[in-house]
Amino acid sequence: MSSVDSQSPTRVLIQRIVPPYKLDLIERLAEEFDLFVIHAREARRATVFDVGDMRSPHHLTWRVYVPRSESVVFLGGLVPTLRLHPRTVVLEGSLGVLTNYVYLFFKRLFGIRVVLWTFGFDPAEGAIGTGLKDCLRLWMYRRSDAIIVYSYFSRAMLVESERALEAKTFVALNVVGSELTRQGRHTWRNRSAREARQYLGLEDSDLDRSTVVFVGRLIQEKRVEVLIEAVSKLRRQGKDLCCYIVGDGPERTCLEILSQQLEIGDVVHFAGHVYPREAAAWFAAADIVAVPGRLGLVVSHAAAFGAPVLSVQREGFHGEGAEFLVEGITGWWCDSYEGYAAALDKRLDDREGLDAVKRECIEYSQRHLTEDETVKGFGAALRHAERQLPTECR
Repeated sequence: MSSVDSQSPTRVLIQRIVPPYKLDLIERLAEEFDLFVIHAREARRATVFDVGDMRSPHHLTWRVYVPRSESVVFLGGLVPTLRLHPRTVVLEGSLGVLTNYVYLFFKRLFGIRVVLWTFGFDPAEGAIGTGLKDCLRLWMYRRSDAIIVYSYFSRAMLVESERALEAKTFVALNVVGSELTRQGRHTWRNRSAREARQYLGLEDSDLDRSTVVFVGRLIQEKRVEVLIEAVSKLRRQGKDLCCYIVGDGPERTCLEILSQQLEIGDVVHFAGHVYPREAAAWFAAADIVAVPGRLGLVVSHAAAFGAPVLSVQREGFHGEGAEFLVEGITGWWCDSYEGYAAALDKRLDDREGLDAVKRECIEYSQRHLTEDETVKGFGAALRHAERQLPTECR
């Protein structure tokens, strides 16, 4: 933990948490853009990841207060932030972070520029509407000096909602940190899927089976039940495959009950939550990463380790990771939830095509899904926000 002193950086990044997959990125941003990082120390009824190994000399853990639920919080750190006299503050742009309104209302009094780092809209809704929350979200964006979103789809949606936001909205891709990716590739580059399965302690009977893996939070939008039903259908057809569901969330109990009801508890296994450093082994073990519903970080994460994703194409928003699922390159699209079992069977049966796409995944990831792209977008947002500052404050 660092203290606030006269040698501290003149930009501040405030995050509710620093998830492990972002740790390397946050440290790089802190170094390249002279950032002081303030993040949560504890939260009631919420999971805060351990960030004790953050190497940046300029970071401070602070309290996060949860008045009613995890969706509404007040982040501490306002006083140390103002003592730094920062020229720019980068905030987690969520409606439920009450501290944001303090910075946005009083930014002129504080003499700061405010940058919001955000999805751009409610991921569960997949669009910006005309309700009270959407009006409040647009007010925040208008009030800010720059906006950073996770995908080009998000940027296009914001601009469509309000053309005036175009000039100040920038894309910083939501990808896994380069150091985390490098370590995973180094570990699994020359090892087989069978070796990865042995390392993970998979059932002996599953070591040589076609292996389908889901990685992500178990929420309704992910439609994991579609995967379980597809596995059940293929097993009834005599297909030799197994499925591992990696992650946790509110839907886990229902999904476990479903697998038992379908009598496939012997081939559908729930591995629970894993940290990103452990996820590399699961991607190495997978023939296909199956995510029927909303797509997030999993597409870029899986591609980095040569694991193609199979998802269901639908109109409108399909998650911030959907634009990185390129047909035949980083995975495949299926036409419907009803056809998911057939699509899964088709891809598993085509071993030559599957191996080719695995190679394409890694090449695409190395060209397009890099931390450098994230840093470039982040830097562009900072430069835009600070462009209008008086010369003596730059």
